[in-house]
Amino acid sequence: MRVAILHWSRMAEFTADRAGLLACQNIDAPVTTTMKIAGLPLAHNSEVNLEEFKNKQKSSNNMITTL
Repeated sequence: MRVAILHWSRMAEFTADRAGLLACQNIDAPVTTTMKIAGLPLAHNSEVNLEEFKNKQKSSNNMITTL
């Protein structure tokens, strides 16, 4: 039962993320939000290269997939 609820919760997160992306029509908004949630200080927001951050995330995902 717990596994089913956790699966449902995760799928609901995906649905909410997709709805948010459809609403804002801009991938940079959720990426910036993710960086803030990850702990990036607000003073450094203007110094961050979003493309570099996205590329780093892709390479991290590829590394995890190959494990």
